[in-house]
Amino acid sequence: MSSSMEPRASVLSPSGGSKEDGDVDHELSANWAELLKTLHVLRLPKTTTTEFELFPQRDGALEGNSGLIVYGRPRDVVPLMLQSGVLCPMQAMLVLSRQWLSCTPDQADAPSTLRASAGVLFDSNGNSYFRRFSPSRLVSLVVNLTDDNQLRSVIRDVPRLRPQGASEAIDTPLATCQLLSRCEHVRQPKTVVVVADGEPLPPRVAARLEAVVYRAGEPGGLRAALFDRLQLRPDCEMWLRLDGQDPIGCEAKDVCNVVQSRFRPSTRTAVAVERVCAFRPENAPAQEESEWTRGQTFTVRCSVVLWRDRPTTVAMLAVVHRTDQSLYSHADAPLPVSLDCTLKRWGCDVLQRRALCERTRAEAERVFAVVRREHCDLMLLGVELVLAGEMRAVEFVVSSLDSRGFIADMAARTTLESLAVPVPEQVEPSADRLLGFEPLVSACLHRAHCGLLRGRHVLVIGGCVFRHKAVWTRVRNEFGLKVTLIDACVKSPWVDDLWDHIQFDLTDHSRDEEHARRIVAMVQQRRLNVGCCISRMEDCLPLAARIGELLHLPGNSYVAMHRAVAKTETMELVLSNPKMDPLPAVRRFGSRSIRIRAVEDIDVAVKQIEFPAVLKLEHGSGAVGVKQVHTIKECYNYFRKITSDLRSDADLPGVGLGYGNMMSLMDWLGGSEHDVDVVMLNGQLVAAFCQDNGPTPLPFCTQTAAACPSFLHPDEQSQLIACAFQSCRAIGLRSGVFNVELKLTPAGPKLIEINARVGGFLGRRWIRECYDCDLLLASFLTAFGLRPCIPRLPRPLRYCVGINLVSSRHGAALRDPAVKRRLEELDSDEFYYEQICPVIEDVPYEEVDALLAASDQRSHKAAIDKLLQLVHDLDLFRSDEHPCAYYLSSFK
Repeated sequence: MSSSMEPRASVLSPSGGSKEDGDVDHELSANWAELLKTLHVLRLPKTTTTEFELFPQRDGALEGNSGLIVYGRPRDVVPLMLQSGVLCPMQAMLVLSRQWLSCTPDQADAPSTLRASAGVLFDSNGNSYFRRFSPSRLVSLVVNLTDDNQLRSVIRDVPRLRPQGASEAIDTPLATCQLLSRCEHVRQPKTVVVVADGEPLPPRVAARLEAVVYRAGEPGGLRAALFDRLQLRPDCEMWLRLDGQDPIGCEAKDVCNVVQSRFRPSTRTAVAVERVCAFRPENAPAQEESEWTRGQTFTVRCSVVLWRDRPTTVAMLAVVHRTDQSLYSHADAPLPVSLDCTLKRWGCDVLQRRALCERTRAEAERVFAVVRREHCDLMLLGVELVLAGEMRAVEFVVSSLDSRGFIADMAARTTLESLAVPVPEQVEPSADRLLGFEPLVSACLHRAHCGLLRGRHVLVIGGCVFRHKAVWTRVRNEFGLKVTLIDACVKSPWVDDLWDHIQFDLTDHSRDEEHARRIVAMVQQRRLNVGCCISRMEDCLPLAARIGELLHLPGNSYVAMHRAVAKTETMELVLSNPKMDPLPAVRRFGSRSIRIRAVEDIDVAVKQIEFPAVLKLEHGSGAVGVKQVHTIKECYNYFRKITSDLRSDADLPGVGLGYGNMMSLMDWLGGSEHDVDVVMLNGQLVAAFCQDNGPTPLPFCTQTAAACPSFLHPDEQSQLIACAFQSCRAIGLRSGVFNVELKLTPAGPKLIEINARVGGFLGRRWIRECYDCDLLLASFLTAFGLRPCIPRLPRPLRYCVGINLVSSRHGAALRDPAVKRRLEELDSDEFYYEQICPVIEDVPYEEVDALLAASDQRSHKAAIDKLLQLVHDLDLFRSDEHPCAYYLSSFK
């Protein structure tokens, strides 16, 4: 090791001085040297130690801090950190020494808080940087891949990838036997556990696990367990594993003698395990085995991650070894290769390999689900499987579990792949579609972000509605937020998940200033330590912003939010906004809009706007009352009808009538309709996602269908994103998640309106399905001034297509008990159904009552075919003048 690669205490010490702890100093030096060696092997530059603050603290918020740290041997964790740099550059922190961490309790009875004063960060190009953090960064999730007891005492109550005590509860053979014995239909080798005299006897949980107290000179109990209870043959081959000793191969009849001769005073347990017969391809006699497989067998190591709320197998690696070698000792085993490669050597064709890989994946995920019932915090698990029997009737036997998820094997495989010469064209496609570290990093970042929010207090204005009932459950259980909801409704069953609920009449928005001051007084009187004030209701956004201003909380200004809910004011600002930066001038995205307060205003408006035009509520939402008009007479009649039917919020709650029932006349924009969901922080674009909308049932403009990802060319999507981002900036929005409705016309993108909140209907759910981005989580992070870490995925994960159902056209079908029962029983992995309104009934001004969507990993076409087949089977469009295919016709 050259002197230039040796760590310098003055640089690597978080305090900038020398360290007194010799053990920690040795640990840091060794890990630093191993980090540089690993980077050198991977052909990556050395870690930069230039001192400067990358993400300074601003306005009380830590920008760029994901709250995730990784602690382990650099050779095992560098591939993981490289993937984190690709998905979320400079976010996850690699910790090389315990001295970089400090743990202090917030209060006497509160959980301890872990902070990192230094770390190594990775960017998207594989460059790494040592940084000291001032102030230190809050840690919300620890990925600890060591058994360092001193580190455990440091991290204490901080959530971790491996649950506390997971090593003892999962990794030992006895623990594996006890765990799997509780589950049905999970096969493990016949096992006998011998416990030393004086040791506590494990509980007998099933006949397949027999615990026998060993007493010197009394082997009769062990013989009874082997031959009477488990009914093993005397010549059955077994592996015997004693504490602190290598496994021993012997026949069942010799197990008692070996136990007697090898049992030491320090030995606490011994485990005797049946040897499982090796896998053979279909119709492959033993004498016809190739030189690759003769005398060889293999086990499959599956790494399973809890990703997007479901178990996901990210790696299936096969370890090949001799048949006379223990399945449970891999010290001399070769490096693991893919299961697909191993099965090919064993003579399986492509179809057989694909089928067996799918079965192996399903079995590993099933075992993960079983183990997670015992350890609910489990996020990662390694499942080692033995494939027993022939191809036609192969059985899966669980030989062991690993709480580290075989990350070291994955890292070794990734390192080897980085050294290989790229192959331009693969002759034969791989049968196992492996995702590698990507889901693990994404799942860790998501949980770390939730940890940053846990325990914080948020004030929510409005939102006591049926369609938000699932939101509050997630906010409490997954995010750990304390929510105080202020709303006019009496406490309802779907707000029971809230921390607190204050009843307050918010409906008259002409009195927002008065309401804001009264709410602030109540908050101060109750001594609520709120960190932000938000709203999920369109009409309550300005009020929430004003309360935030009075409480000096982070967020958008009252002026910006008021502009967003007033459609004509939005357009006026967009059209008059000058070009101030390299992006396209925002005024080219605007269209004409005239506010209509009385019938006389229509005569003035039609002189500036040509027919056809759009007449809509000035402060409306959900496309309620939006209609295409073709003549001035039609304008008169529709304006009189709307202003007569909808006078106040009591006539149709939640659509903006608290500001009055004035309307606006706007240009009719041709082209296709699209939604762009924009994530911003401090005026910067963090992420943006496009989705396509189906044709509307003219003359009304209710949204009918949507597809994600967008079918548009990447250049067209870039234009839409630029339009959405520039429009938000033009009206003064700086931080948050905003839903922007646009039209793509022959003249380019045109703005319809800005919803200064998280998009509703299907968008939020399937942006997470397609891009692994949780917009709800991002909205709370930005509300607190924290930068959300949005994974930069190279491809969509799924393809989603959905339809909106309304009572006027689909109410008869939705009220059918058989249809309702079938919709509630849909497979959640392929279909999604949500009823937005508590009662499906006909109303004068239709709103979306329910959502139905299908998704598929292959393509949009596969998702469309699924959805059309389901709609046909349920006859959902029996009362619609157009078939379902009409609303999906533009998705191509």
